[in-house]
Amino acid sequence: YEFSRLKQSMEMVGFTAEKQRRLFSVLSAVLLLGNVEFHPRKSAYHHDESVGVKNPEVVSLISELLRVKQETLMQALTAKRARASGETLVINYRLPEAIASRDAMAKCLYGALFDWIVLQVNHALLSKKDTLREHQGNSIGVLDIFGFEDFGLNNSFEQLCINYANEHLQYYFNQHVFKYEQEEYRKEGIRWTNIEFMDNTGCLQLIEGKPNGLIFILDDQCNFPGATNETLLQKFNSVHKDNKFYQKPQKKEAAFIVVHYAGKVKYQVTDMREKNLDLMRQDIVGVLKNSSMAFVRELVGADPVAVFRWAIVRAFFRSYFAFREAGRKHRQGRVDGNKNNIQQRYSRNHIPNENLIRKNKSFRPRERGKKGLKNLQSVKTLAGRTGITAQAQGQLGKARKQPMTVIAQFQQSLHSLMDTLNQANPFFIRCIKSNSNKIPNTFNEETVQRQLRYTGMLETVRIRQAGFNVRLTYDEFIQLYRILLPKALLSSQNDVRDFLSTLNLNRV
Repeated sequence: YEFSRLKQSMEMVGFTAEKQRRLFSVLSAVLLLGNVEFHPRKSAYHHDESVGVKNPEVVSLISELLRVKQETLMQALTAKRARASGETLVINYRLPEAIASRDAMAKCLYGALFDWIVLQVNHALLSKKDTLREHQGNSIGVLDIFGFEDFGLNNSFEQLCINYANEHLQYYFNQHVFKYEQEEYRKEGIRWTNIEFMDNTGCLQLIEGKPNGLIFILDDQCNFPGATNETLLQKFNSVHKDNKFYQKPQKKEAAFIVVHYAGKVKYQVTDMREKNLDLMRQDIVGVLKNSSMAFVRELVGADPVAVFRWAIVRAFFRSYFAFREAGRKHRQGRVDGNKNNIQQRYSRNHIPNENLIRKNKSFRPRERGKKGLKNLQSVKTLAGRTGITAQAQGQLGKARKQPMTVIAQFQQSLHSLMDTLNQANPFFIRCIKSNSNKIPNTFNEETVQRQLRYTGMLETVRIRQAGFNVRLTYDEFIQLYRILLPKALLSSQNDVRDFLSTLNLNRV
């Protein structure tokens, strides 16, 4: 039932049955990638740690869904190609490398599919005037982001990324609710007692400050030959030993502690470098680019504008060769004068079904969008708003000397999000967990109080009580209180200013 509702909802926003089929084919391939297993190859050499695919039937199904060659996909999952001295070398993966390659393929395909869905939905909502250069378009955004995470001894790279995003959002909240608000009161000359709040600027500097922020040290260690997770931790400790937002555990262990606005979190450095290098291998990108399904090639293409332009070129040449072939057949038919050919050409029974154009009441081409919208300008508009292009290029490993790491992609995406938020008028909704165990109808006072404190809700209540929350525009004010003005006044802004000056309301 739920799946039927999902498909119905997708159809309502322009996902035709064919688009849904392609989407679910790729999604099925992503899920099946998790079932691919590896085993050590039988070799006479004891030092040979190369692996092969344990269940090739799963790879066969994946290759069928993605329309790629099974043999080339299996090779890409178990080995990589490298060029040295003009020669191409095949380097077999060890088990951890093969697993990382498989997982990176699944993650990047899923990410590209997600971006494609966002682009399609935004295109369905795009009006023609939104594509005009002077009109930026109006939008309402709902940001429902993952909450602050602390899994005790199991915090790793993923939790660092999530909590990094939450630090940025808390900083954004502080700026709008506390800093900008109190600055506005001081500009207006209002008597105001400053309300202190928990400033998390120092923690953000620890994580992303140049050149010694945690994420920059992590990237350096990922690109440094011979570096390990142990050397990464040593670098963290030596650079930030005097930072009050950074601490070392009391017991000697492969971990470090960050003092977040929500509390201290201990992060394990195990596999942190490997997770940051979780990139799509170029060999796998090459396999997907040779897919016989245009949809898969579009996903790997990453840049929507480039994909659209290439689609136009392909369509032009397809039309050109189709017309040329039709002309050749027409001339050949006239020269041959073959009666059977003529009968076949005009017989309904021999016309291929795909060439029929039925113009009856029941035929409705669902794939056709709003007229005039599917053009280069609309694609540019959508790509610019969603920020898909740069992020997807990094994920799919665009040809470059050093592809973007996962944390670099995450930072780029986060900054793009914050740029969008900074142009908007925010309305904040704070969600408070009643307990940490997800048990219904259970209220834990300590858990709730801790969340209210670290989210700044107590200070927010104080500033709302002491502040001036009702903000009327000039027109709204005149509409409500124009009756107080003398009849001769026209209620212009200068008239109101002169009237208030006469009443000496601004004098202390």
